[in-house]
Amino acid sequence: MGGGRSFRVCPLCGGEVEYAGITAGYIFPGVNTAQSYVCKRCGYTGALVLEVDSPELPRLLEREYLEGKAAQPSHIPGRWTGLWRLLLVLFLASLLYTLYAAL
Repeated sequence: MGGGRSFRVCPLCGGEVEYAGITAGYIFPGVNTAQSYVCKRCGYTGALVLEVDSPELPRLLEREYLEGKAAQPSHIPGRWTGLWRLLLVLFLASLLYTLYAAL
């Protein structure tokens, strides 16, 4: 990047990442596909990292990550529960129909 000191940060939370080595692909296991990095803060693992010159960007990413993490519910919202129940019933009905039709 620029002439100053640059460092790599996590694209999700802005935390410090460390080099984890070269990973092999799932489709072609013998082929090295990418360098892999691991975030020490959030556990992100991947080849995409941000290389920044300014220490301000990681602080902004950290603030957004923490605000977003606190605001996201970990359960299905109540308005979607009926839809998921309907889909489950339809799936089970089609499965039973397929099993009985095969007999």
